Amino acid sequence: MRKRSTFTVVLAICTISLAAEGAAQTADCSPFEVFLGTWQLEVIDLGAAGLSIGDRRVGSLDLLNADGAVIGQSLFESTVAGSHDGRYRLIGNAHHIYDNGTLHYKVVYELPDPTDPRPQVDLPRFEYHVTGGTKAFAGAQGTVRTALGDDGRRIIALDIECDR
Repeated sequence: MRKRSTFTVVLAICTISLAAEGAAQTADCSPFEVFLGTWQLEVIDLGAAGLSIGDRRVGSLDLLNADGAVIGQSLFESTVAGSHDGRYRLIGNAHHIYDNGTLHYKVVYELPDPTDPRPQVDLPRFEYHVTGGTKAFAGAQGTVRTALGDDGRRIIALDIECDR
């Protein structure tokens, strides 16, 4: 049985300064931060009814600079791969799309309830491995970290460099 649920929310903008002068100025492939904007997520129940291995989370979110302007979009997908100590482990991919290129990274994370489509900003911080990029981000290496700002909003910090 396939069951889908969709949830969209606008997260308030975190207004702390960027590591770079502006996320739109990332052509030099240096570390920068973006902030979460509009979030869209679909949870897809595959296989056995209810939460089970193979269920998917697919979605997108707007990436904002410190001034609240949309500067890109993140597309992501993940699959429930198992559980441990009452939390579900998911594996997947994410892609940040900017005017000057795209960044790609792998994700492995845990959620208490992967069927809950709401943004879970109170979760622990995560760190992911950058697997590459295009255009200005060609040869990108580094990490992507999610963090909570002082006001409790989620920040995505990209600590990257490009091997050109």
